[in-house]
Amino acid sequence: QRTKQNELLAEINALAEQMGVIHERIEPSTPMFSHLDRQLEDYYCQYKTVVKRFPDLTHVERIYASLSGIISVAIDVIFVGTPEVVKIYKGGENFDGSRLTAILREIGTDPDSKSYAVFHWLSDKCKVPYDLSAVKDVMYPNNHRIRSLGHDPFLGLFFAVADILLGTTTCIDNSGHIQILVGKHAAPMQEKLLAVFYYIGHIFSDICTARGIPVPGFFLTQFFAGDGTYNSIAKKAELMYLDGYDMRHLASTSVPVIVKNLLIDAYLMLSKEEIDTVGIAEKEIAKQQAVLKKEKMIFISDCIATGGNLTKILLPPSCGNPASINLTQWAEFIRSSISIISAATRDMSVERTIEQRKDIDATWEQLLSE
Repeated sequence: QRTKQNELLAEINALAEQMGVIHERIEPSTPMFSHLDRQLEDYYCQYKTVVKRFPDLTHVERIYASLSGIISVAIDVIFVGTPEVVKIYKGGENFDGSRLTAILREIGTDPDSKSYAVFHWLSDKCKVPYDLSAVKDVMYPNNHRIRSLGHDPFLGLFFAVADILLGTTTCIDNSGHIQILVGKHAAPMQEKLLAVFYYIGHIFSDICTARGIPVPGFFLTQFFAGDGTYNSIAKKAELMYLDGYDMRHLASTSVPVIVKNLLIDAYLMLSKEEIDTVGIAEKEIAKQQAVLKKEKMIFISDCIATGGNLTKILLPPSCGNPASINLTQWAEFIRSSISIISAATRDMSVERTIEQRKDIDATWEQLLSE
């Protein structure tokens, strides 16, 4: 109706100009059409469909998601704990502070076990030129793996292969600067050709040693040496590693996150409803709503679990000890937040169109029934 109105006015004005008739131009905004405009606007607003960006959660689902986060906090505090100083002595070690990590640190330490034999064989066969452990003002045996870039279990592959091919050691010194040390002996040709396999074998051989393998990307902290005091990021990260915050403790920190997510998955699986739709678009939207519902519940539980870990860090007995940080939980919280933001800013034109079509069909049914 609005389009026809504007076309009619345009024809009247054009005809008046062509005939030379002096008249007052009538625009759609004049009082003549204001009543019609208001009627059309009211009609549009009445049937304007509002589509929510996230599905609503029931009170039970909110409570369940919150309880999942609380259970995750309990596991983090009671079983993951905070690793304390690893005291190494001839033939063994003393480790305390984390029940889960203490169990993992027992793997590969029994000389009569098969795992011990495998790790010992890898250690003997996968020797690499970048395994220097004592260099003045650069590193010493206890911290050489966090300082040597080739020992990183993720980014270390690139540096390890380069060091094997060139016979060098790429590391970070006490001042936070990159150092490339040239070894006395070049790697044999067989090792150069199989550099990737030697890197993997060497990493696995170091996992179950007293100091273990650093957390992926932890070597980056060594660039922030500051003034060299214990207040610098590099020193704090190094102390975390020396206290036992290695790959085994990172595995421990993942347990509360896994349990929390499994609890939510179990609830959604048991309460899953069949998608009773015909159209392909409706089915896809229903699947998307199920995913958004899961992400919303996970985000609620992640907020509680992350807040619980922050409380654990700040309150006694940790009192700011960085080794209390659950890196896995914080990474999961960041992932969940990004997912929620992406969902909140997504294009919803298709969803609005489908919902508007439903409203139109419902209105037609109502009119025909009358």
